Amino acid sequence: RMQQQVQSSNSAAIDAVKHNSLQIKALLRRSFAHEALERPDLAVVDMRAVLQIDPTNHTARNSVDRLSRAAAVLAELTADNMLIKGRKWIKAGVTKKAVDVLT
Repeated sequence: RMQQQVQSSNSAAIDAVKHNSLQIKALLRRSFAHEALERPDLAVVDMRAVLQIDPTNHTARNSVDRLSRAAAVLAELTADNMLIKGRKWIKAGVTKKAVDVLT
């Protein structure tokens, strides 16, 4: 239920941003929704967009570093996970799938 509400909030925020990309409130809401969906890589993009519009926005200024670090950790974990999967598939003899994942 919570996941559904967050996704609904994310969809509403996306619609609002489409109508007016300078709408800071919508960018902040979408960033919070991305973060709740464990997508810090997307959340930080919206926070940076807020800072381009309003460099003094405290919420965005306080969030960018934290979200950037979380996005870097997520990228590293994802890369490590893909390597582990690729190695398992190679050991299992499923080399085409491993090559697709690793390249």
